[in-house]
Formats: sequence, C-alpha cells, structure tokens
Amino acid sequence: MHLLCKDERFRGKKTVLLDRSTFQSLTPDQLNQMCNQYAILCTPNFLYECIRIENLKEKLLNIDDTSFVMICESPKRLHVLHRNNIVKRDLLSLDDYLVTICCVNKDIRESIFPVISKDSDFFYDIADSELQYLNDLFSNFNDRFVDIIGGDKTVAKQAVKDSKKILGYRLLSSKIDDICQSASSHIPSPEILIRTFHLSINSEGTTLIDEKELNWALNRLSLYNGRPIETIFLWYSQYYFFLSLCRVTYKAHKGEYLNDSYVRDWEYLYFFPFCDLFVSNDNFFEHFVPSLPHPFKELHDKFVSINEFCKMNGWQNVKTEKKRKRRKRK
Repeated sequence: MHLLCKDERFRGKKTVLLDRSTFQSLTPDQLNQMCNQYAILCTPNFLYECIRIENLKEKLLNIDDTSFVMICESPKRLHVLHRNNIVKRDLLSLDDYLVTICCVNKDIRESIFPVISKDSDFFYDIADSELQYLNDLFSNFNDRFVDIIGGDKTVAKQAVKDSKKILGYRLLSSKIDDICQSASSHIPSPEILIRTFHLSINSEGTTLIDEKELNWALNRLSLYNGRPIETIFLWYSQYYFFLSLCRVTYKAHKGEYLNDSYVRDWEYLYFFPFCDLFVSNDNFFEHFVPSLPHPFKELHDKFVSINEFCKMNGWQNVKTEKKRKRRKRK
C-alpha cells in the first residue's frame, strides 16, 4: 500500500533498512548473502553516517546496483530524499502508494554523496531548533505574540497553555510508552492535519504546501469523505505528525535511552514504513517500536535486532550483542 516499485531489476526483493552500526558490523559475505533476498533502503541519515567513515563509503559503492535502492519522486529526481517530499505527496495524492523505490547505480551514488554531506546540518539541527522555538514560545511571553493572535492577553495565555498541553510539556513521565501515548492522543483530524502541514517549513525554508495546493487537497478530501482516509490518504501524514510530536517531547523531557545520536535515530523512524525489515541493535529502537500506538501497529513486527537478523539468515558468526548503558526508568 505504501510503496511502488517501477524498476524491474528490484522485483522480487524485499527492502531492508539498516542503521550505520548494523551495516558496519556485517561482513562482505553476509552483505552479499543478504542482497540475494533484500535491497538496502538508503536514507539520508544512513548515507551521511556512512560516508564519514572511508571504509563504509567503499562498502556502499561496492554493493550491486539491484541491491541499493532509494525513495524518489520521479526517475529524473533520484536524489530527492527528504521526508518532507513524502508528506507533500501524501497530502496531494489519493493513490494507494506513497513513494516510488528505484535502484541506484554506482555512478549516481557517487554523485549523491557530496549532496548528502553538504546537507549534514539538517540531521543535527532540525530537532533542536524546533525545541528551542517551543521553549522560547513558552518562556518568553512577549507583546509580538500577543499582537499576532489579536492583542488579547487572556486569549494569548490560554493559547500557550493549550499548546503546552498538546505538545506534552506537562508530562509527568519521561518513559517512552507514556510519551507515545500522549502524542497518539493528539493526532489531529485530517482537515486540521493538512492545515498543520501547510504551516510547516522544509529544509530550504519554504512551506511544504502553498495555498492553491492546500485548497485543492481539502476539496479532494471532501470528495472522498466516505473513504477510509485515515488509513489510505493520510496514514503517513498522521505517522509523521505523531513522530514529530514525540521527538520534541522526548527531547524536552530527556526521555529514556536518550543519547548523542538522538537526531539521526529519529530520522530512521520517518522511513520505517517503507521497508520490510528494520535491523538495528540500538536500545532506543528496541523500546520505541513496541510502544507505537494502534494506528501504526503494522510496524511492530518489522523491527529486528542484529542477532535476530543473523539467525534468520543462518549465519554462524552471530554478533554478540553490544553492552548498552541503560538509563534508569524515571
């Protein structure tokens, strides 16, 4: 339902999303065996993490062309990888798929690496900048904000109070399942969700959807109000909203298993729906995925640890699970 393959070379293979540490731990023989069944779904954060390590960059280039795939908008724009484009496509389409997956040959891969490296700040700054904006909004109650919403301080105070509640700033627990439950309870209706994304800004500083497109999407939505739009038309946009809400709340509350790779970890989750398997040994993913609420329950069985993945493939040299520093539950 969410993925369309127009590339015959990829037919019959499943997609596997690997994080950098998993990719690094697999031997060349294991990768070759894996690529008989799977194609590696390469996301921007995965590429960025890999190309910073020279031997991993070579590993990426040596993978067979039919086993290296990316999300693209069209055959002419294979380098378009930002998740914002996925959201915009979802809002402006009623197709039963959200993205197209294409094989990417070695030459195109080499041309993409500099672009990904140049955009590296995106992966580090986006979550912190959003959090800083919200902290400023909630702590610095200024006249400009009052003026924006009509000059009534009572209304402004109530708006801030409501925003805090919606964004989970009053959570009493930093547990992952509590944060997920709070975010899930605030997923807006399809109409409100479209308007929410209309206000969103992408990494180039422009809105995701302009006024003309917004009205077109709302009109199309009204024509299909008898259709289960929550599961077909806006499923991914709801998932996107849920993750974004979790991400900011999680960082604000110093959630469980928070570490220095926080921003890059979240980036994998935005591409989670577009793989058949997500393989990682990360403590955060291990606890976050089972906490995904009912609307996204189809994702629960997609996550496996490195050890489980090795056993699935019958590899004898199963990697010993790394020792992970677990944070105390608060």
